[in-house]
Amino acid sequence: MHWLFIGLILEYALMDWQRAIQVGLFMTNYPHLNNLFVFGGLVSLGLVTALVPFAGDLPNLFILLFFVGFLIAAVHTGGNVLCLDIWSGFDSGPHIHSIHFCYSFGAFFAPILASPFLSKRIQTDELPPSGHFDHLLRQFHPHLITTTEITKLYPIIGIGTFLVSFGFLHYGIEDLKRRKSVLKTATDLDSNSDEYEKPQEQKATPFLTQLLVALFSLFLFLYVGMEYCFGTYLTTFAYESRLNLTRIQGANLTAIFWGAFSFMRFLAIFAAFYISPLVVLAFSFVICFFGTFTLIFIAEQSYEALALGTGVLGFGMGTIFATGLSWLEKYININNGAGTILVVAGTLGPDMFPVLLGQFLEKSPMVLIYTQFGVIVACIILFIGSYCITKRLK
Repeated sequence: MHWLFIGLILEYALMDWQRAIQVGLFMTNYPHLNNLFVFGGLVSLGLVTALVPFAGDLPNLFILLFFVGFLIAAVHTGGNVLCLDIWSGFDSGPHIHSIHFCYSFGAFFAPILASPFLSKRIQTDELPPSGHFDHLLRQFHPHLITTTEITKLYPIIGIGTFLVSFGFLHYGIEDLKRRKSVLKTATDLDSNSDEYEKPQEQKATPFLTQLLVALFSLFLFLYVGMEYCFGTYLTTFAYESRLNLTRIQGANLTAIFWGAFSFMRFLAIFAAFYISPLVVLAFSFVICFFGTFTLIFIAEQSYEALALGTGVLGFGMGTIFATGLSWLEKYININNGAGTILVVAGTLGPDMFPVLLGQFLEKSPMVLIYTQFGVIVACIILFIGSYCITKRLK
């Protein structure tokens, strides 16, 4: 039965990949609509998220969550491709690090911000449900009735997402005005003389460039997948390992990992002004290798040792994604097409890694650490291969 579940998840990952590819193709063919596309995705995501507590029954909830996942994938892909397009040809290191720091900062503080809305949950068989959302909870937990205010959180998130979208609307309108002006100028020049020439189509990407994009896509697939998987299953590992830690201790370990991860990304914003991406990547790889290799021997020795190794690993992993993109754009033009491939590779890992590793984690908790070490070694090898290709591109 669990293999059927794995198959369904892998099919979902394939659908996610197809959606992201379609987003990338749209943004490649209609670059003047990129900001408006992200605006539409954010508006739709805000509205659908706000409606989640009012689903009423499970089928409606599943439909709403499907659209939430679809829109998140679209906005994630579209936003990353838009950023890469905006910063194309510029030193984007500090900007990319700033964006990814905000992501990790949100991942670290989201549970803290949500906790007040979860604090009034009680166990009883007598109180009536307070709304549609509680009715859905009762279908999963017949003895769990809650006075939680979680129903207020979803509309707040939806409203916040909706408000953020108007910045993209402003720039989308500016893009349309600019395009209209450019087309008018081009038409006038073409009608009066032959001085105006249409922009030449981009030549086919050389084989080495294609190989570099392929290797780095595999690199991002492995790295992002394991980053997400490790952060997700760290609490489970702490609970299922020989240490037999509590869920609270596991949550604290997760906070240590994401806290160190966020702190390193914050430092990377300023380091990008003075240190080359290659040096930052080399430093991060050394820290990751040392941290993961140490965890193989100390992960089940004590809580303190596990916390130390987890912090070191989070510190090393924090800058790899953004720094890798900054390094890559120094050698190739990361246009909408290449950007889409890289972003899609980064989204497939989080879809597949947790499902595949989750099947073995309960019986063999150390598989999380062993896989983490294997992924770090594979990423180092892939990066060395990519680095050798860039030498030939010069």
